[in-house]
Amino acid sequence: MERVIQAAAETCGLGEGCMWDQETGSLYFVDITGCRIYRYRPEENRLSFCETRGPVGCVFPTADHGIGAGAGRSIIRLEKDLTGERTLAELDFPAYLRFNDGKCDPWGRLWIGTMAKDQSHPGALGGGSLYCVSGGRILGVKGGFTIPNGLAWSLDRSRFYHIDTQTRKVDVYELDGPDRMSGRQTSFHIPEEDGAPDGMCMDSQGNLWIAMWGAGKAACYDPSTGRRLEEIEVPAVNVSCVAFGGEDLKTLYITTARDQRGDGGALYCVRLPVAGLAPYAYGGNEDGK
Repeated sequence: MERVIQAAAETCGLGEGCMWDQETGSLYFVDITGCRIYRYRPEENRLSFCETRGPVGCVFPTADHGIGAGAGRSIIRLEKDLTGERTLAELDFPAYLRFNDGKCDPWGRLWIGTMAKDQSHPGALGGGSLYCVSGGRILGVKGGFTIPNGLAWSLDRSRFYHIDTQTRKVDVYELDGPDRMSGRQTSFHIPEEDGAPDGMCMDSQGNLWIAMWGAGKAACYDPSTGRRLEEIEVPAVNVSCVAFGGEDLKTLYITTARDQRGDGGALYCVRLPVAGLAPYAYGGNEDGK
């Protein structure tokens, strides 16, 4: 394994929600508090961005060859050069909340979480939700989360993994196609000394890679046993999200956020011996296309 390197010169206040686009050879990610969506092209070492109306929690591909995002209270669509914004859906939630992590499932539906902007707010604990959005409509809402994060689907599409950072647990739901989801169970628990689990992705071997907020690292876990298989040190304390990219999907991109001293917020990457998976697209079929 190669060493972790900084991928882009600019830093974010709260970098998050990274996603690789194979078509353009670009990594898209967000600065939640900076209200920006970034596009990074590693071949040219080029970084561009657009500004959003309100905090932006995540980005995801759309089946019509665009980029989607959760910004303000809207699900929006952009062209891949970050122009041509239009609204796909509007969500109605209290003003003290904002979007957080979100991804599309194998059936082309967006799962996106909300959380309190200020964790000292009296409604923060258990005040977040996880929405399922398809065709511009809200299909369902699961409540009771504090910081909904880290979404991933098993290789055979029979399990859905999800994190609520405040609980330090990776939970799992059993799936029977797109419309049947069984009760939530704990797949495994992250000890406090290992950090708080944040963004998450799955590799081609079915293992989960998790950003460890407050611990300066990303780690790989076997979801069936909870055993930690690998650990990558990152030169920033607040590690927020991970995503596989590059032509062979063997580059792990890592977003970070500034800490209380003002350090952090850079985008990092590291080459791995294992490949990741391409993200599913909003409005796509079972192949995410």
